[in-house]
Amino acid sequence: MAVKNQMRESLAGKGIVCAICGEKDAVGMDHVPPKAIFPPPRPSDLITVPACDDCNGASSPTDEEFKVGISLLVGVETEGNRRLWTEGALRTLESNRGLLRDIQSRIVDVDVHSQRGIYLGQERAVLVAAAPIHEVVIRTMRGLYHHHYGESLGKRARCAIQRMNPGRVNDPVLLDFIFRLPVFSIAGGAFKYRHARATEEPLVSFWLMQFHGAETVFGYSKRASDPWEPDGPPMAGDRWSSVPASD
Repeated sequence: MAVKNQMRESLAGKGIVCAICGEKDAVGMDHVPPKAIFPPPRPSDLITVPACDDCNGASSPTDEEFKVGISLLVGVETEGNRRLWTEGALRTLESNRGLLRDIQSRIVDVDVHSQRGIYLGQERAVLVAAAPIHEVVIRTMRGLYHHHYGESLGKRARCAIQRMNPGRVNDPVLLDFIFRLPVFSIAGGAFKYRHARATEEPLVSFWLMQFHGAETVFGYSKRASDPWEPDGPPMAGDRWSSVPASD
């Protein structure tokens, strides 16, 4: 608490604008992505950006839901992902019975296919609520934009994301361009991302973010005044299955 108060004092009256909303004065530093998805001891290279009370303090419950959702999506195939589950998500569910009941209500049987589309039968899966993932990933994207470009997107830009499946990308040229971009990595590779923005229109940016080596999300920003494409923005959807879809 003392460190947090010192941070408030150091930012107070300096006119530093929140990196997330781009409107209110920052009163502290917020982690992007949230530190909740990195089990203790926390890595020393986590990214922080200045944030206002509304964007930072109000995000904690959503960050906890995001941690559980990401853990369910990435599974426990690696040591790091097992720690995310046992030392992070599981402890949250043990203390948050309401969230546990919600997760239990989302357990269903889903069809499973091979990468070639061959039906393999059914497996139990959790339909993870997409809203917390959508909110946190967009907040992360906005924070990273400020981190790299020194300015906030704010209300000047709109952002959208979609769960990445290379086999279903409508624009292979864009995909090839993104995968040629340099990779930024923090927390020993637990979070990796690539990014770029348009030279002539800096509010247009592209982001490819991978969480714990398994869950990849594509996002972009554009001017708020620009219309979405006819098919609408690439949103997160209502629910994401913990069993990967076929190609």
